[in-house]
Amino acid sequence: MSIQGKPVAVKGQAYLPAGLILQGGKYRIVRFINSGGFGCTYEAEHIMLAKRVAIKEFFVKDFCNRDETTAHVTVGTLSKRELVDRLRQKFVDEARALSRLSHPGIVRVSDVFEENGTAYFVMDYIEGLSLSDIVAHEGQLPEWRAVNYIRQVAEALNYVHTHNRLHLDVKPSNILVDSSDRAVLIDFGASKQYDEVNGENTSTLMGKTPGYAPLEQMANDVGQFRPSVDIYALGATFYKLLTGSTPPASTLLASGTPLPPLPAATSSSVVRAIEAAMNIRKEERPQDIPSFLSILDGEQVVNAVVVEGSHSKAIASGEPTEQTGVSLTATDFDENQIATSGASTTKGSRWWIWAVAVLGCIAIAAISFILFGEGGDDNGPIMVKNMKYVNSRGVAFVYSGECTADSIPHGEGIGKGYDGGGLYKGRYSHGFREGECHYTTTDGEFKGSFANDIMSQGRFTWTDSEANGSYYEGTFDNEENFYTGTFYDSEGHEIAHYSHGALID
Repeated sequence: MSIQGKPVAVKGQAYLPAGLILQGGKYRIVRFINSGGFGCTYEAEHIMLAKRVAIKEFFVKDFCNRDETTAHVTVGTLSKRELVDRLRQKFVDEARALSRLSHPGIVRVSDVFEENGTAYFVMDYIEGLSLSDIVAHEGQLPEWRAVNYIRQVAEALNYVHTHNRLHLDVKPSNILVDSSDRAVLIDFGASKQYDEVNGENTSTLMGKTPGYAPLEQMANDVGQFRPSVDIYALGATFYKLLTGSTPPASTLLASGTPLPPLPAATSSSVVRAIEAAMNIRKEERPQDIPSFLSILDGEQVVNAVVVEGSHSKAIASGEPTEQTGVSLTATDFDENQIATSGASTTKGSRWWIWAVAVLGCIAIAAISFILFGEGGDDNGPIMVKNMKYVNSRGVAFVYSGECTADSIPHGEGIGKGYDGGGLYKGRYSHGFREGECHYTTTDGEFKGSFANDIMSQGRFTWTDSEANGSYYEGTFDNEENFYTGTFYDSEGHEIAHYSHGALID
């Protein structure tokens, strides 16, 4: 290895200089491209082939240091070494897995190696702009052009999904358009691979880009293989291309913030495809890419009806479906609350909505009579068993426990998320998890308290094979990220400290 000059510091993080030689003369660094919390990306040259490549380097800026003379990477403190070593191994494992994928719409990984005390992988260098750059320069794209890019990305995602992998960070900045107008999906740093028998078996870092990450991803509930996670992000990307604006975060949509309408000239099939893909409820989105494309092709009619009441919000797509257990009232079906996101709807086409409303109210009344007789009284709470419910944050679960007279979870109960989601045992307040609880997910278990339906304070212990026994104890922010507390390894040794969301020594 030889170095021309010293590594240059950018915002406190040193990156490799132009001219640095890697792998005994195989690669030469041409320029630094960008960096993130867990790595740096460079343009480089494969010297023997005289070919440009991109190289990604593992470098955790909060934990790692670089020697200014040798470019060797070290971990700042011994207590963080175990965590960094584990993350680096995942980085290498993901690169190896990605090297086995081959599709024109996916950036190709051609090499992976360890050097300078860290790890690198080599990818094809794509000359072009990202969709994010294109929208920033040109504004809203015409529909035909947006559809062309989305179809290409959809085909790439379908290939990824058939290999039991999720991308988990689909967004305009992670889609490059080359000189032949081909869209290429890049940056699989947040991706997960799933074993057909045992579920998830590799993962790196969870991408949570507001506006593009669905609600379950914001809540770290992607422990099972669900293509609908990427389909939500694809729909949000589609929205960005057509409007020039990033859609509201899924947490805001779930709490009642409306999605601003698409341009008036948008075709009905595109409107339906975006509405279906961005459905807050994961089980009501298209469950695979072919289903999404069939909607885009106009082969499936989807009517997005937003039903809003004082306590709940449910979004139904496709043929009307029974919303068992969701608290609805006659006013929930007020004509002014039916959202079409730009699609025209005539009064004559709404007859079935009123029919469903009437039938739904009758069904709920009948179920309530069967369960509760003439209704609750002042002698105590109503008890229900296996009732489906969706609260105003869009959290859908099957509930057993105490309820109000209008069938809203309130008091002690047990909630099980749809499609194998987490199991919560504790208190509810008007449909929200609130107070002391025991909460288990595919990643681990939490003992502590919830506030406004999210983890607030307590201990989360990981039970997966990679981090079995390590845990975090302290408080969480409103996106359930570490806020103020301490992260420990499986033997109880302190690894990292957090204060107001920032790492401290």
